[in-house]
Amino acid sequence: MTKENKEDIAKAFLTQEYLSLIANDIYTEKEIIRKLISLNYDDAFEKYYNLIHNQIDHNVKGEFVFRNQEWQNFSQSKALVSLVSTFDLCLSTPNIEELFGDHYSPVRICSETIVSICKTNDELICTKTLELLYGIDSEKLKVQNLDLFYLNKIKNDIKELYYNHKSKPYKIAEVLKILDDNKYLFIV
Repeated sequence: MTKENKEDIAKAFLTQEYLSLIANDIYTEKEIIRKLISLNYDDAFEKYYNLIHNQIDHNVKGEFVFRNQEWQNFSQSKALVSLVSTFDLCLSTPNIEELFGDHYSPVRICSETIVSICKTNDELICTKTLELLYGIDSEKLKVQNLDLFYLNKIKNDIKELYYNHKSKPYKIAEVLKILDDNKYLFIV
């Protein structure tokens, strides 16, 4: 369906029949969520958060496997709250690698998706994202003796994207005008 540009039909089917598809063993919940992420469905990461949260609560091991790094093309800014919540939950879970492995770690998935959203949107989304990230209680993480590397890295990545969005290239006419207006500064 995605090859025929019928993503909306696929999204509607998967969301409307979500519980039925799982109950009848047609798809697993992970398969549906993965497909919703690849379809850029704005609530896909809310479902991802619920799945991750339940897995952590019940201390169930199992990697959330993706086929083609679908999350890296996700661009729906509405998902940022769920993504940052998942990121925070996983950062504050000491045994996260034991539960999920490290290749498809929810921390990695969330941080790369957040960066993808910020890249494809604008500086306002970067600002909103930074506000959400600064809402994560880093002191609580320090008390738990957890590594702040991923939190600090994503903040730096988003700041860099913010500045990239803010900086606009000059047009040649603008450059010539600036040079002409300031020609006394450029005397050789």
